[in-house]
Amino acid sequence: MAYIISSNYIINEYPEVCVDCPFLIRRKYVDNAYEGICYDCTLGYMIHGDTREYDVIHRRWKDCRIMGDSRVTLI
Repeated sequence: MAYIISSNYIINEYPEVCVDCPFLIRRKYVDNAYEGICYDCTLGYMIHGDTREYDVIHRRWKDCRIMGDSRVTLI
C-alpha cells in the first residue's frame, strides 16, 4: 500500500478568483430533482460549505488560505 506523505506545488501567481486557480475541480451533481455544477479544491479548502452553483468567476472561496499555505510556492 502507498501513502502520500506530503505534496508541494509551484505556481506563477496567486489566483484572484477561483476560476483562475489550478486546484479547482469542477463536477456535475444531481440532488433529487436538481442538477448543476459544484466545485472541489485539491488543497481541501472547499470541504466545508456548499459549493453548488458557487460564483467562481467573480469570487474566491471564503475559506481559501492559498496565500499562506506552506504547500504552495510562487516562482
